[in-house]
Amino acid sequence: MIQHIVCFRFTDPADTQEARTRLTGLAGVVAGLEDIKVGTNFAGSPGYHLGLVSTHADREALATYAADPAHVAVLDWLRPRLADRVAVDFEVADH
Repeated sequence: MIQHIVCFRFTDPADTQEARTRLTGLAGVVAGLEDIKVGTNFAGSPGYHLGLVSTHADREALATYAADPAHVAVLDWLRPRLADRVAVDFEVADH
């Protein structure tokens, strides 16, 4: 199993909700995506506005997700609105 974690900081924080809606909308649509959770950062400190955790069966499934046209369309919408983005991918044991 692969966990894909991304934190987003927007140039305009008002874009946070639309980004959350678009990212959540990938569930059940994008190949290689087993689960996705997207949430708004409620911490009061400055930082990232939105976090994403997605689950993929393996590295191949993650690559399939990354190349899926629906995912690419969301990225195309996101990129010009981002001040910063950080991502980490790691393997976890199946239980």
